[in-house]
Amino acid sequence: MCNYELLASHTKKITEQSILNQVDYAIAELAPLHELKYLVITSGGSFMDDYEVPHNVRIQIAEKLNKAGLKSLSFESEAKFLLHENKLKEFKGAFKGQISVGIGLESKNDFIRNIMLNKSLTRSLFERTAKKLSNLNYKYYSYVLYGKPFLTELEDIEDTVSTIMYSYRHGVSMSVIEVVNIQPYTLTHYLWERGDYKTASLWGPIEVLRRLPLEIARGISIKNIEADDIEEKPLDFAKTCSKCNDIIIRRIREWNYTRNINIINELLNFPCNCYIEWKKTELSKRSTLTIEERTSKVYFKIMNELGI
Repeated sequence: MCNYELLASHTKKITEQSILNQVDYAIAELAPLHELKYLVITSGGSFMDDYEVPHNVRIQIAEKLNKAGLKSLSFESEAKFLLHENKLKEFKGAFKGQISVGIGLESKNDFIRNIMLNKSLTRSLFERTAKKLSNLNYKYYSYVLYGKPFLTELEDIEDTVSTIMYSYRHGVSMSVIEVVNIQPYTLTHYLWERGDYKTASLWGPIEVLRRLPLEIARGISIKNIEADDIEEKPLDFAKTCSKCNDIIIRRIREWNYTRNINIINELLNFPCNCYIEWKKTELSKRSTLTIEERTSKVYFKIMNELGI
């Protein structure tokens, strides 16, 4: 997942004017904005959180982008910051184009989402937020996590598929599969260092696409499978084998741009032994413990290691 703490300024005060200056710089660099299909604007996590971006600054940003001729704008926010109807209306009034909002759902399963991933998001809150955004003519999409700790690969695939289907039942325009990579100072980093967690196989999110109805699969992108120019490079990524890994990443990248289902069909017929081995071993793994029991077992182990 994203680790915005590594990008944040912990010593320098970020003023309202400095935020607006950054927007002015981006508008100048990207001009003319009316030629762009859309623009993603992001803060340290939740664009609609007044602590991250004051409401008056958000409105000025919307006005600047609208004046520059931008047609479509996207940003991310936690669901709890998307229930303030007047703020949503005012922002939409300042930007006349299409607006879409990304919401981190991660999993439909309450235990996985809130105990394993520490998300603090109830399904009822997600559903209320979805209804609010829909009533105000905002588009919205969900982020769904793949590579969750404590799950077998098959459980992870099934949870990801069911979460995407749940998202679509509640009106999302698309979903993004966020593949876990190893970020410093996280639970997965701690487990990974001790051999208690390994990054997922890239065949997993591909299998998720295979199991989805075609009309829904075409609305899914796969993210966090390689380093970008903005965030610190993660310590490890999901991967396949050394023979096919670069090819798989390139083909997933092509899928994200084109949504051509032939790319996925070709990948599933890829003549690499690691795919056959992955299906035979990882998809057949079962645990005698429930997900709750496995999670508790690992948490108690960590507590003992840390002397808590």
